[in-house]
Amino acid sequence: MDEDTETIRVGEVSRGDAAGSPVELPVVDVLTGRSFVTGKSGSGKSILEGTPVYTETGRKPIEAVEEGENVLSLNGRTYEQEFRPVQATLEHEADDLVRITLEDGTELVGTEDHSFLTVQDLEIVPVRGENVEEGTWMPLSRSLPEPETRTEVDLGEYVTESNTLDIRDGEIRSASRVEDRYFELGAEEGRVVGLYLAEGSFDAKVTIQLSATDERIKEFLDGAGFNVYDRICTLGFKPLAEFLAAEFGRGAADKHVPNWVFEAPAPFRAGLLSGYFDGDGTIGQSVTATSKSRKLLDGVAELLRQFGVSASLEDKYTTYNDETREYTRLRVDAFSIPTFAETVDLLIGDKHEALGDLVASLESGESYNAKDMVPNFGDVLNRAAPQPHPQTEGRTRDVQPRDGGAGRRRSCATVRSLRRPVETGRLGRVTGRDAPSVRPRRRTQR
Repeated sequence: MDEDTETIRVGEVSRGDAAGSPVELPVVDVLTGRSFVTGKSGSGKSILEGTPVYTETGRKPIEAVEEGENVLSLNGRTYEQEFRPVQATLEHEADDLVRITLEDGTELVGTEDHSFLTVQDLEIVPVRGENVEEGTWMPLSRSLPEPETRTEVDLGEYVTESNTLDIRDGEIRSASRVEDRYFELGAEEGRVVGLYLAEGSFDAKVTIQLSATDERIKEFLDGAGFNVYDRICTLGFKPLAEFLAAEFGRGAADKHVPNWVFEAPAPFRAGLLSGYFDGDGTIGQSVTATSKSRKLLDGVAELLRQFGVSASLEDKYTTYNDETREYTRLRVDAFSIPTFAETVDLLIGDKHEALGDLVASLESGESYNAKDMVPNFGDVLNRAAPQPHPQTEGRTRDVQPRDGGAGRRRSCATVRSLRRPVETGRLGRVTGRDAPSVRPRRRTQR
């Protein structure tokens, strides 16, 4: 290590010639998953095994990160994202865990003495997990990297034993039918996957079935080789069906976005989002999607983040015939809707038109999003102007909570044309904090 490297003492050598000598590890900042975490190495300052981390070679769980790999980090001086090398890793068990839930649905799990990040006086500063409280603001990444390391899928890997299929070179033959062996990860293929995630299922013969009533959707699927009927489109290509079932799940509650999708080319990811919102999206005064699968919408939200689109997740409950049913709702944050409109290409005419109208309304200033707000900005203004004009002294703003409860008053300022030009340009507010019931292995990565 360089002489200028800051270190922390984590213990002493217990045996051997070096017994009693100190063990020191370097201090670096780390950015993982959908929000920032940081802390000094060692001493059990860790995050949960399985937490996704962005590296220069792709997205992977933290326990798969090795010493020397470059991981996405936060530059504490410029607040910009950059890749920095891992100096050391430490794996250990811990019981002092805390789960932090942000307003947009993001969940973080770490030890109580792990340093997360918060915002004070318009600066990003560390806060120990045990000191995070409801209402604490945390910075979130407005966009995530796009490695694009995977460009095609070999459907031959998904072929089960069969006497009717013949795999050779770039083809899969079944009787007189010939299909491409390689599923290219392009925009059209992404749209097919998105429609499957939204409206797809299989029959007893593993035929792909996509619900479709819109004529433009039917026209697209016809061009993609599907058989088009009144309210459904089908494709009897078993290798593709097995690929969709294995990688994206089957059944509304089991569908999800696999890790490799985040490393696919941008046209494929944008096509997937387009197909999904054509199928399950609702566009009116906002852009939303609902699903029985929280895992699916977690993946959709992260895909949106890769395009610079911010979204929030909320678990909802409804009662039908005395049975309580749970689902998750995704809502695109208003300030991101213009970027969302630039990312997706909706085929359904009514949705395409409604999205255009919504963008026009936002750009005209007719509506705004409450998340475009600088937290605790009133304190900064008070220090900057200790003697305000009598007509504005003590002015506050009534803030109505989303759950319809009692309102409260907050000193605040809305962000319109003024926004700090850094990549960490979005804030999430903590809405819950508890101790997880599971105690699996943890891994510290610094």
